[in-house]
Amino acid sequence: QPFSGIEHSSLAVECARRVRDDKALRKALTFHGILLADTGNIATAVECYAEALDLAERLHEVQIEAPVWVNLGTALGYAGQLNDSVACFERVVAISNQEPLAAAWRPLALANIAGICLYLEEHAKGLRSVKAAIECAGEPANATERMNRVLAECAYARLLLEVDSLDRARERCEIAKRHARESR
Repeated sequence: QPFSGIEHSSLAVECARRVRDDKALRKALTFHGILLADTGNIATAVECYAEALDLAERLHEVQIEAPVWVNLGTALGYAGQLNDSVACFERVVAISNQEPLAAAWRPLALANIAGICLYLEEHAKGLRSVKAAIECAGEPANATERMNRVLAECAYARLLLEVDSLDRARERCEIAKRHARESR
């Protein structure tokens, strides 16, 4: 229920501004942006993410840019700006290559690229991305990682179907089902 959180996240942004805490402000802007995007207010969400990225840059902490880029990419995807969304996720991959503390965001960014490639009909790129996402993620260790793995496996299966690789798609579906059962 993202609508119920908007007022609270707006207050968090306001409080962080008042106490001049840039780290808290970056985090509050990111969460506020998530709620705004989830409720369809993409333009204001993008403004929040832009400010959060400025703060992350000013703080000289590259690793905290990654979650902001992921959420900006997601918001742009909601708006149908798929190429811009992919560019955001590619930025996360680049950050994760240079900053070990941001590496945890790499599998999610790659899986998101793969999902968007389905709609862009860039199947080869999508297959490369999802394969890399699964390889770098390793075996899921918690519920969130299992959910992300299931989503990646579903994208993998759909991409394989697009290139008429039915047997491999079936294998990926079985893997997705196994991870979904393990998450119970």
